[in-house]
Amino acid sequence: MTKQSEHRLTNFWIGFSCGIAGAVGMAYLFGTKSGRDTVKKMLRFSENLEENLVRLIERVDKQKPKKEGKNNPFHLDDIENILTKIKQVTNHA
Repeated sequence: MTKQSEHRLTNFWIGFSCGIAGAVGMAYLFGTKSGRDTVKKMLRFSENLEENLVRLIERVDKQKPKKEGKNNPFHLDDIENILTKIKQVTNHA
């Protein structure tokens, strides 16, 4: 019985700590000027999320190296070989 009671006590303190952390976070976000500015920035970013992701993907594609060789640690052929081997093993199991 003591282990079960310790377990419940531990869950209480974990929940209590999470509640305190959440309350402090909410107080910061809605109680301070810099917190409100942060909320506004997050809302603005989330409203334009699709456009931001498209721009991010385009930038990554532009920075992608033209030739794949020894400098690139991720060889597409190696990944395809690994995936086909995994498929073969799972189909025969």
